[in-house]
Amino acid sequence: MTSFEEALAGNMTTIQLLKSLHKQAESEIIVMPKNIESILQMYLLGERSASELKDWAGFILSSEGYVCPNWDIDELTDRYEPMWEILQQLAMPEIHGQLSSQKIETYLQTLASI
Repeated sequence: MTSFEEALAGNMTTIQLLKSLHKQAESEIIVMPKNIESILQMYLLGERSASELKDWAGFILSSEGYVCPNWDIDELTDRYEPMWEILQQLAMPEIHGQLSSQKIETYLQTLASI
């Protein structure tokens, strides 16, 4: 598993290290709804804080290597647009509101439908 895959899996120590080194992925890392579902479940279980979710989502969005499957075919990537919107909302709680269990459940339902 590469450092960027570890970061996608929610390893906050790896994220901090990659940020401090200003490192970019050398290859594409596919982001799937299950990746977001996994970290949202960690939040619900108390294994991640709202602040960590914000940092994680911000890192995924700001790192060039993270892409959805078939990212280069518009008709296919449209399917994953709700996933990226959820990441944006997680990264910007100041705009989209603080997390709640109800909001997380809505996100999980949306991700399950992708």
